[in-house]
Amino acid sequence: MLKQILEKRQREREEQLKKQRKETAKKVAVTAGISTAIGAALGVLFAPKAGKETRKDIADKTKEITETVKEKAAEAKDKAVEVVEKVKKKTKGEDEVEVEVQDNKDNVSL
Repeated sequence: MLKQILEKRQREREEQLKKQRKETAKKVAVTAGISTAIGAALGVLFAPKAGKETRKDIADKTKEITETVKEKAAEAKDKAVEVVEKVKKKTKGEDEVEVEVQDNKDNVSL
């Protein structure tokens, strides 16, 4: 019984550490993304170009990023649909197995 309690506490600690690591990774990723965006914006704004060229560069980059985000969102959606279909197929298969087991159980005689 004491062993079970200790094992449970150990699992809880490991789960807590895992959550902390995940949160830290998220914070680092968000910070890196924001820093990159700020750096790119400052680089464009302080580049030795005319205002018209700079505005065109910003507009072009914005369109490029928008397209990339749309593509990645579409890919994520497709992947999610694919995973849902796989889960449905696996679940359907399990339901069929359960039904088959139930049907066979009725046919078994002792």
